[in-house]
Amino acid sequence: MLTIKNIKNWFEFYPPKCGTSEEWAEFEARFKSKAPIRYFINESKDFIKYSIFKKIENGIWWCKYRTTHRYHVINTRLKPGCYETDSLILHSVFVLLQDFVEIQCAHKYSCFYPKRAKVLTRQQCGIAYLKCMVRGNINQHLREPYQAILRCYHYWTYERAQKMKAIDDAYEARLDKDLEALENIFNMENELRTTDSEYICMIAKYRQYMWT
Repeated sequence: MLTIKNIKNWFEFYPPKCGTSEEWAEFEARFKSKAPIRYFINESKDFIKYSIFKKIENGIWWCKYRTTHRYHVINTRLKPGCYETDSLILHSVFVLLQDFVEIQCAHKYSCFYPKRAKVLTRQQCGIAYLKCMVRGNINQHLREPYQAILRCYHYWTYERAQKMKAIDDAYEARLDKDLEALENIFNMENELRTTDSEYICMIAKYRQYMWT
């Protein structure tokens, strides 16, 4: 039966599915001597594909990487203003973590469970993907890092917001001359900075697992 696959195999001189470099070199020599026209057409096709179209594709991506797909730029999501380096480091690290969960992990979950993903938010999809990856015995090596990533994500998106609100409420409630209340606020801020640093260290420890 004549099929497209059969025609393609014939046109490419029935190449081996796998082989060593010597076997491929032998195949190339046999292809060139036995079917020179087909060999020339295949070589021309590859030349056009990799020397011309590949350069055009690279040019398109060169433009995209500088306009719509600026993966090298981190959006800290901070309001316009002047920020010290410590704040920029903090927000950059946690924003990358948040994007990993809500974009990359969420996309993987939608690939595995497209029907479920339609009724879930990106945050829910990302969390569900990480939880799926730490279940059972198949991905035991991912259990600890993904659980740590979930903890860091929960801290940034929920726990830290609660701590910040408590500090803001304490500032509003205190009296100007209430030194005890002011000292309590300073202690809360120091505790927050310490916790931030602990989670940043945790993210750094497991950063090699933050890819899909």
